[in-house]
Amino acid sequence: MTPEVNQIERHPYLIRSAAVAFHAQHGIVTEGWSPLGRDNGLFEDPVVAGIAAEVGRSASQVLLRWAVQQGHAVAVKSKSRERQAENLAVFDFSLTSGQIADLNSLDSGEHKAVDSDVFGH
Repeated sequence: MTPEVNQIERHPYLIRSAAVAFHAQHGIVTEGWSPLGRDNGLFEDPVVAGIAAEVGRSASQVLLRWAVQQGHAVAVKSKSRERQAENLAVFDFSLTSGQIADLNSLDSGEHKAVDSDVFGH
């Protein structure tokens, strides 16, 4: 039986191209956990910060928009109502194809992926 959704670590430092292609080929929705990175400096990355400045949004909004604009679900959490509202405000702007490509260029490769069976999430 094919799963409907597969939740994998996914953000611009870890775009998981092979898994995403497999999901698309088999009708599986990709859901990214840790879409904002795991304290890995993604918010401060010059590419992310530059795009955030260009579109007048926060780094987290850029990262979430990057995922949803590609048709992927995201699993993001926050106890702060302000941050929850900010995280939801990603549907009234778009990133250009160049901005998406710039974010995709940050990929550090599959070897950086965390095995969720070992790490948990």
